[in-house]
Amino acid sequence: IWMLTNLSLNFIPMGQLAVNAIMAVLAEWNRKSELTADRAELLATQDEKPSYNILMKMAGAEDLGQVNLNEFFLQAQEYEDQKSLLDSLHKILNQVWMTHPYPVIRLQELKAWASSGAYQAILDGNYLKRDLMKEDVKEDLKGGYDYYRETLKTTDDPIFKFVNNVGEGLERAVGEIGEKLKDMFKDQ
Repeated sequence: IWMLTNLSLNFIPMGQLAVNAIMAVLAEWNRKSELTADRAELLATQDEKPSYNILMKMAGAEDLGQVNLNEFFLQAQEYEDQKSLLDSLHKILNQVWMTHPYPVIRLQELKAWASSGAYQAILDGNYLKRDLMKEDVKEDLKGGYDYYRETLKTTDDPIFKFVNNVGEGLERAVGEIGEKLKDMFKDQ
């Protein structure tokens, strides 16, 4: 996809706009992949402390003996708690082209996952195994769509709330137009 987006600019009118959208989605995928890698690392080490230490180092801590892990968690929570429209816009614009999430975001996500029960379930052997899983691309895509749709519905981020409200409004409007068209053609 990366190569196709670079080649397509010469052939598609307004191609740069489409390419920028695709590149932003790919960067989001990269960031989500980093969170997955953090989870895999935790599963391999089965100890949260080294993961947190690495993330503190990535955030700029030279001497871990002089850094307070609880303060780092508070910083991560403070970043997460910023919910104004301007804060939300800054978060999006600061990350849109990044391939890795900020260490404080990674810390927050890893801690939330480790304490959610999903981590312990995997350690206990309760996870979907390859031989029990049917490969269905359509279902995978639907699952991804449903995940992001549900995330948008439950977020308290002002920008994503707005996007969700616009999407729901468009969905209702399209449904109503479809019903009116059905009624019009049904009578003919």
